[in-house]
Amino acid sequence: MDESLSRTLAPMEQHNRLLMQQIEGRLRSGFSAALDSGDCYVIRNQGTGVLSVLASSTIEDDHEVVHGPGSFAQCIGFVNSSVVTRMAESDGWRPAPAPAAAANTPDKEQTA
Repeated sequence: MDESLSRTLAPMEQHNRLLMQQIEGRLRSGFSAALDSGDCYVIRNQGTGVLSVLASSTIEDDHEVVHGPGSFAQCIGFVNSSVVTRMAESDGWRPAPAPAAAANTPDKEQTA
């Protein structure tokens, strides 16, 4: 922090600014570590069922891993497809049956 600025700030304001700088630094380093690590996992919260993407370096024994290891993009894709599928199924959606093969019959006009 600039020394001239610190003389003009109240002690509590100085403390708050230092605290915010520490928090910001930790957030930046956490995001960098998560994005720089090659492997990510998708975990499910056992209490809520919410899916989250975590860097492999942050996985602990009590995490329920449901997908991975993979890149961040692959894990986000898994989460997105899981959420979209779950939402569709909760609305009563079912996959459409495969279309039947078209019969090879000539047009009536061609035979007339």
